Amino acid sequence: MIINFNDITKYYGSELVLDKVSGTVAKNSRIGIIGANGAGKTTLVKIISGFERADSGQLYINPDVVFCHLEQTPVFKDGYTVEQEMKTVFQRELDALEKLKNIKPDCDASKSEYDSLMKFINARDAYNIDVKINYVLNGMGFSQRQKQQMTSTLSGGEKTRLAIAKLLLSDANVMILDEPTNHLDFKTCTWLENYLQSYPGAVICVTHDRYFLDRVCSEIWEIEFGHLTKYQGGYSNYKETKDKNLKQAQKIYRQQLEYQNKLQDYIAKNLVRASTSKMAKSRQKELDRMEEAKKPQIYSKQIHIKFLFNKKSWFDVLKCSDVSVFASGKRLFSGFTIDLKAGEKLAVIGDNGAGKTTLFKTLSGVHKEYTGRINWGKEVSIGIYEQNHTYPHPDKTVKDEFWDQYPQLTDNEVRSVLAAFLFSADDIEKKVANLSGGESARLQLAILSKKNCNTLLLDEPTNHLDIMSKEYLEAALSEFCGTELIISHDRYLLNTIPDKIVYISESFVKVFDGKYDDVIQHIQQLETEDKPVKKEQSNTNQTYKSKQDRAAAAQKRSRLYNCEKQIAQLENQIKELEEIISKNPDNYQLLSEACDKLEENKHQLDSLTELWLSLSE
Repeated sequence: MIINFNDITKYYGSELVLDKVSGTVAKNSRIGIIGANGAGKTTLVKIISGFERADSGQLYINPDVVFCHLEQTPVFKDGYTVEQEMKTVFQRELDALEKLKNIKPDCDASKSEYDSLMKFINARDAYNIDVKINYVLNGMGFSQRQKQQMTSTLSGGEKTRLAIAKLLLSDANVMILDEPTNHLDFKTCTWLENYLQSYPGAVICVTHDRYFLDRVCSEIWEIEFGHLTKYQGGYSNYKETKDKNLKQAQKIYRQQLEYQNKLQDYIAKNLVRASTSKMAKSRQKELDRMEEAKKPQIYSKQIHIKFLFNKKSWFDVLKCSDVSVFASGKRLFSGFTIDLKAGEKLAVIGDNGAGKTTLFKTLSGVHKEYTGRINWGKEVSIGIYEQNHTYPHPDKTVKDEFWDQYPQLTDNEVRSVLAAFLFSADDIEKKVANLSGGESARLQLAILSKKNCNTLLLDEPTNHLDIMSKEYLEAALSEFCGTELIISHDRYLLNTIPDKIVYISESFVKVFDGKYDDVIQHIQQLETEDKPVKKEQSNTNQTYKSKQDRAAAAQKRSRLYNCEKQIAQLENQIKELEEIISKNPDNYQLLSEACDKLEENKHQLDSLTELWLSLSE
């Protein structure tokens, strides 16, 4: 146990946020904190990490605990590249290496300082700083060009990825992450999850990413109605256990209520009768001793969504043949070929920047820079949800924005629909320009829910939604009997909704039958084998490689093998040199030669590691 808290209570004004919550964090805990927006998740994290004080309760933090936090808005040093910013994590080690260069090991006056520095450098593995930085930056999806990019020019998502990369190399033993998978593509998410599984410290995550919770977390803490309930396992286990507990609590409540009602009926019928009065009084005493049956609480502030379906379209909904999409003259991908039938649910996935949103705009008729054929079928009526919707009239209120779409509705009907999407009487008077991401998402879903259509075209519909809202949206998508084309990076949704998945990238486009877990290994295998699929025909899965392509692939495999062999040799040499240094602390000449050779070998290892990573891509 490194953190322990008991009976923590916290108010914001008169509102009770946390009501006598208790919990323990072990040195290797993997905890996911979930709850509705505003439930108190961030408040609890701030309290247990010592950044905010509770109104009452006890908190113990082990003196050896070092926290690191993923900030919502990361701040970096001015004038630094990505690589330079990463090196700030190792400032003490870099200072020690610089100082070591100015010390003469054969000088008696410097002997003690030299020994001390060498112990620190070896203990901190300072000669491998560049290797560690490159390993994490590559894992977090930074290219060689991006490593030399100024941090001030990074996008919001790139800054978040850089902030996570710095955390992973910090000295902290308790890592606190707030929505860590935002802005991450599938590869980076998977790499981060694998890294966190073997992280030697504790990890506490506040996230709406259910797939991440399943892969990383062994405990789920849910904050609801001010109380903290702990569940063992990941999100799927939490969901199953909570449903089971709720059904059991409802059953007990019904039984208790039924029994109490029977007692009351018996007392009412028999209390005035002389022959049964004594028994009735005994039952009354029993009833008085019983606690009043309490109905299990169910969180009611959730969206209520159902998509309206009009008449069926013809069987052929969408046919795309050998579509190539461009942006400013640059080809994003080619060979996009699908034959979407009525009632099918198709998901489109790919890395960040692959062109998924541009494909969405192309299919909806907004983006015109493409080649190939796109044919929508007869009597297809489309409902569209945009990821980053821009309002043409930002001064409109929420109510007016919705009402202008459906002017036939009454004022009460408009208010009723918006209330189903959690807009209060005050909220509907907000200007759409001032809406948060979550509010804008709910407004767009409200507008879409009233549109009579038979085909849904959705771009990242679960972005900005909390976990329960995602669950309700997925239920609505499952119940909708029309056709769906969904662009998403929500892996939990991708395991629930689609019948087929299209993966798009610069090198290949391919259609897979099944859900995310069914196809992800096939996608990874295709990327590893570097088999670009230039064209996906509806009746064949064949791909073609020229003789030159096969020769180039063979040459690449040979270079990769030789590179791995050289890396293994260098690693053995480095290990031997480190043993020489540790066993000969008094032989300054030998130490000096060994240190020089060690530094040279590690520089070679850095270069070979870079080459290996580029060949492995």
